[in-house]
Amino acid sequence: MVSTRQELLEALGRAQSGQIIYVRDDAVIEMTGADDQAIPGGVTLASGRGCGESLGGLIHSTSLTDGLKCIPMLKTGGAGCALPGCACVDHLPRSATITLIKSRLRMLSAPTTPAGSGQLRALGLEQVGRLPGQGGRGGAHPSQLYPSHTALGFGYGVWVSGGGMAVIEANLLDFCRHHVASGAQADSSFEARYNICLDHDVWHSFDRHGDPAHAGNKTLIHHNEFRNPDLPAIVLRGNPVGEARFHDNWFAHANQAAAIPIRKGVTKNFSIGMNHFGPLPESSYPTARATATPTSGPAPLTVEFDASASSDGPGGPIASYLWSFNDTPDAVGPEAHQAKARYTFRDPGRYHVGLRVANAQGIPSRTLLVPVTINPPRGDCVLSAWIKDSYYGPLKGYYRKQSCSTEK
Repeated sequence: MVSTRQELLEALGRAQSGQIIYVRDDAVIEMTGADDQAIPGGVTLASGRGCGESLGGLIHSTSLTDGLKCIPMLKTGGAGCALPGCACVDHLPRSATITLIKSRLRMLSAPTTPAGSGQLRALGLEQVGRLPGQGGRGGAHPSQLYPSHTALGFGYGVWVSGGGMAVIEANLLDFCRHHVASGAQADSSFEARYNICLDHDVWHSFDRHGDPAHAGNKTLIHHNEFRNPDLPAIVLRGNPVGEARFHDNWFAHANQAAAIPIRKGVTKNFSIGMNHFGPLPESSYPTARATATPTSGPAPLTVEFDASASSDGPGGPIASYLWSFNDTPDAVGPEAHQAKARYTFRDPGRYHVGLRVANAQGIPSRTLLVPVTINPPRGDCVLSAWIKDSYYGPLKGYYRKQSCSTEK
């Protein structure tokens, strides 16, 4: 049982195969400057997210990459490492790297759901170990995770490289350069299924590296939802050594050409079929509804937020809430996780508080933006500047940070 960085480092140093390192549910562990830690072979790293109302322990890092070296926050140090859910154990590969750029890792222990409920803010898989029923000399199985906020540098939510087959399923993916990517190696294979890619891509969602001569071994992408129609969902950069099959996915894009553009020279060993194009009907999603009281006033201002009126389209209950206040320099910012939340804004400005809800199956709503205006105190003036991310890609409409200056 660990709750601090030192306790986690000591546990990683002495844990043996078959043992569990449990991150306390209320722990917040900062790993910046202590990245590149190996989970010993056969060791399980877990916490209680999804058990009752627990969010699970949080492990996070703001370390950047070192030149072209991809520095992980955590990596597996042998076969049989695991990040578990209540109903299954998700095995990670030998010599895998978990690559975090500006990221957080919410350890989970959650029921298997279509969308997942844990948070893993970037994960890489190399030299993957074998899964039951999977062919080849390897396999990895990240599921019920939330890879997001990896837009800088390498920016991969999940990176797969090396022998065997990685199975990437039932994850929620957002705010990544590429949610899932893999190298061109002839023995690199992955299957991505039952994932939900949300609205905030920096570039295309799934990326298979390669050239006309080769683009990995197998690339199987099926039964996923891609919600951002502004950028391609899947890019295949070359001809697979084995096969690439893209089928039974739901794309918000208008047509196949927009969702899966075919690169010049890609002519063999791939098939596309049985996909649906166009947005899902609104009734398929939960609906986020919110009130803010008051909606404006002088700084500092405490605002009461209420999402109790949110509902699930199919008629089920709302199981989780995520409020994002976005008024600090942090890449993610303060959050709240109950139907009702209270937050004090210290600085003048116009804010858009984000609300996303999810139903009992983990299916998330679209993000609702709730406007709040914080006026300068005592009649002061304020000059504000909204900053757009300079990374390539549209990031349309997401001007998240504000710089304020007051003057009497």
